[in-house]
Amino acid sequence: MIYREMLAVAGLFGSALSGFGQTAPAVILSVNIENVVIYQQDSGDATKFATIPTIVPPPPIRNFAPVIWIADIVAVNGKPAKGTWTVRGTIVSRGTAPGDPP
Repeated sequence: MIYREMLAVAGLFGSALSGFGQTAPAVILSVNIENVVIYQQDSGDATKFATIPTIVPPPPIRNFAPVIWIADIVAVNGKPAKGTWTVRGTIVSRGTAPGDPP
């Protein structure tokens, strides 16, 4: 089981209240996630997406490869919760040779 905890700090309504000489306190949001799965795009051909029902071996890592992370939200600020956490990003390989890990 994979367990991750993420923290996000945000000042809510800070800019709206700044005109009144008030600053809203920072809010800490703690989100616990499990079952993280990372999907790496293995083809640029959209007609091939989701056509093979088995696990596809990942392609060699290349620079600027699009990825999507999906996980289950299990708690928010220590209280049980249900939901889905998703992030879309790009892998940037910083290796000195092609195929080096990121």
